[in-house]
Amino acid sequence: MTSSAIEQQRPKPRRSSQKAQPRVYSDLAGWYHLLTDPREYKEEAKFIREQLGFRGRVKPAVLELGSGGGANALHLKKHFKMTLTDLSADMLRISRNINPDLTHIQGDMRSLRLNEQFDAVLIHDAIMYITSAADLARVAQTAAVHCKPGGKLIILPDFLEETFKPLCATGGNKLNGRSLRYVETLKRKGASNKVHVRFTMALTDHDRSQVVVDDHIVGLFSRKVWAHTLHAAGFSCKRVKCPWKREVFVCEFAGPQS
Repeated sequence: MTSSAIEQQRPKPRRSSQKAQPRVYSDLAGWYHLLTDPREYKEEAKFIREQLGFRGRVKPAVLELGSGGGANALHLKKHFKMTLTDLSADMLRISRNINPDLTHIQGDMRSLRLNEQFDAVLIHDAIMYITSAADLARVAQTAAVHCKPGGKLIILPDFLEETFKPLCATGGNKLNGRSLRYVETLKRKGASNKVHVRFTMALTDHDRSQVVVDDHIVGLFSRKVWAHTLHAAGFSCKRVKCPWKREVFVCEFAGPQS
């Protein structure tokens, strides 16, 4: 294994104020790629690459904050030099299974500091676990600290306050004698900016089966809050509607605003 594939030794993230992580990111992480198949990210990775727009350049350096199971990186690494970061050591472990050639670093996107700048920063749906405006500003600052002047930032939230709708969906996958089937529900918590997400999952490992419930709390922010937060961190941004009808933010780093 090359040195770039060895997990860099960084101080472990502070967890004093961090609630227990959802089970799919901890003790059930080994099931994650049956919950969300990395092969299904090919088209989304293509969209990300097109939005970043580094045509003619040799593998620009991209930092992914909240890289999860490494599904985006699996498809993007052909075109970019990827550095993957996530709060969950378990998710980094399963990402290394499909991306053994990439650098993985454990860290919190609100406070990560690598003393390195990148051509672009990518934040996929892990941004949904940010639930306060103050923490959203911290994430934007992390992106700014790691962006070269003129560098790009792309953020792909699942929904904004204006686009959120309650949901009930089903899905799943099976592979090598194991299967996962789930029901996912999304419901806003009263008038707050938080959404309760519940996965009810049937897990089958050959002849053994169990049903588990995994609850998540994610955040809702308005277009106005997003625009203000990203501008304050030094980004000039536009909202783009992706092929899956979600609004994403494609930004360029201009420098801190006075």
